[in-house]
Parts: sequence; C-alpha cells; structure tokens
Amino acid sequence: MGEKLVFYSKNDKGRTLSRSDRAKQLCFDDLRCEFLFSGDEDYSNSAKIRDGFEKNLEKMIDAEVIICNGELLSIEMLKKLPNLRHIQLLSAGFDGWDIDAINDLGINICGNSPAISNSVAEHTIALIMMLYKRLPQAVEGVKSDQWMKKAITGPYGNVHEITGKNIGIVGLGNIGSKVAKLLRGFDVNIFYNDIKEFSNFEDELSIKKISFEELLKISDIVSVHVPLSDETRGLFGAKEFGLMKKDSIFINTCRGPVHDEQSLVTALKSDEILGAALDVTEVEPISKNSELLKLDNCVITPHLAGSSKESVDRRIMFAFENANKTLGGIQPENLIFS
Repeated sequence: MGEKLVFYSKNDKGRTLSRSDRAKQLCFDDLRCEFLFSGDEDYSNSAKIRDGFEKNLEKMIDAEVIICNGELLSIEMLKKLPNLRHIQLLSAGFDGWDIDAINDLGINICGNSPAISNSVAEHTIALIMMLYKRLPQAVEGVKSDQWMKKAITGPYGNVHEITGKNIGIVGLGNIGSKVAKLLRGFDVNIFYNDIKEFSNFEDELSIKKISFEELLKISDIVSVHVPLSDETRGLFGAKEFGLMKKDSIFINTCRGPVHDEQSLVTALKSDEILGAALDVTEVEPISKNSELLKLDNCVITPHLAGSSKESVDRRIMFAFENANKTLGGIQPENLIFS
C-alpha cells in the first residue's frame, strides 16, 4: 500500500459502470494501492471537467495512476500531477487525448480493448444478422399484425445468409480479430486490411491481408474496427462506398466519424450498397431528424456494443491489474503510442 490511485469518472447515470463501489467490490482487496475516488461529477463540457478537476486536485495531487471513465484530461491538468505514471482508460477508444504530449511527459496511457472485445465482436455479428435477416422489420411486422409482410418484400430476395460470403475486416486488432474468429464458424472467406501485419492470425484463421481498395471491391460485408485518428477520420466516404458492391453491407462499431454520414446516407438511398448497421454515429446521441433514421436499410444501436455485465467486470479488472503492472515496474498491456 502507499501508491496513489484515482478512479476519475463522469456521472453517466449508470449507463456503463456503478463506478467506485463496483471497482472496490471487484478489485480493492487485491490492490496494493491507496484508492482515492475523485467524485461523481456530471460533466458535459470541458469547462465543467476543468472545474471538477480543480475541485478534486488536492486529493489527486499525489496520484501515480488515474483510471478514466469517459473524461478527457488536458495536458495542462496532467502537468499538475507530478507523480503521475499511468493513465488507464476504461474505453477502447482514445480519441481526444493528446497522445504525443502524454508520451513526451513519460506517462503510460493504455486503452481497454482486450476487455470489451468479446462484447463488441458479438454485437457486430448481431448487427450483421439484423440486416441480413431483416430482424427489426420482422419483429415490427409481427407486433403490428402484418406477420412477415414487413420483413419479406419480394421472393425472399432481400433476406440473406452469411454462409459463403466474403468478409472484409478493416482493423484486425483485439476486436477485429475476435470478429474474424466468430465469423469463421459461418464458413466464410475473410480478408483484412490493417497498417500492421498479423501473420499469426493469418495462419490461425486462414485469412488474407489485401489492399483497402481491393477489400472494398470484393467484400459482401465490410466491418470496420479502427481507432479514431487523423488518419481514420472520414475513412469511409463517397469514394469508398462507391467502390463497394451494390449488394454489400457496411458495419461500424468503432467510432462514428470514421464514416462520413452524408455520404453513407447517399449510398443507402441510391442503392450503392445494400445496407448499413451502426453502433456509432457522427454526433451522439443521433439527431431525431437524421436521415439515417428514416431508412429501411439502416440499423442503429446507441453505442452499446461494448456494454455487458461481463465486459464491465473485465474492464475494471483489466484497468486495475494493468495499473499495478506499471506500479510494479512491469510494462502494461494495450499501451497507446502516437
């Protein structure tokens, strides 16, 4: 005991975590850290985050580790914590954090994608099924006394099987590789594109790395699993949707700004692609006036792919175990570099 650890959380009205009590319940007895809880502020903008940070600075001043649930701390804030060695995110995404500056300060910053990969991968498969089997329309049809009329609008031509399809995975990290493993059971052909080589997965899953453009041209299902960065923002726009097959579907469970929403609307309305299923949108919550909500070939869920009882437990356990690696002089997992 002796190291200082802060669990820094926003009040999300219970959407993801029961925060400090849950963390203590799962981890506190095994920690070799002094546990400090920064508060439960309801921050909705940067000014409130800054004010909340200043209010809690006295209890955080000696922190060597900060575990963040949804809050972005600026470099100016981090510089006020002279002993800080490790920032652990409870999310997989790290958009908004100044990774270059954090690296320059010699502070570890780690994501949490290993802990949520099962949940996101399962949700990805569910979204594919929702589109291919027209499940939302089928359920609505039964409830509205129309039986299968909502789901079937032709000679079964708008309901599809996954079996035998070409799958294109963009981003084969913790989550993308888990999606590939789950899809392997459907007897599909899997291709991927990533800035890294994954020869281990290529051998294990019999998947092949191809160029981004080729992947778009041959895939029946394109599923994207990349972090949001300057390089991936707007990765899918009019050109990319135009390269995809007319009977292909687009799945995004990573970050909304990875696709250009208006380009996606155009592609869906003009039948450039068959459909899209999203767990993320450019603006969240999505506007009730969004054109995407009016389209029969678009399914949207409210950014909950990583949320499950099991993933919440794993996220907290991973966060504290990873923090203790840094405190123990061991390199932590899922380090983020610029």
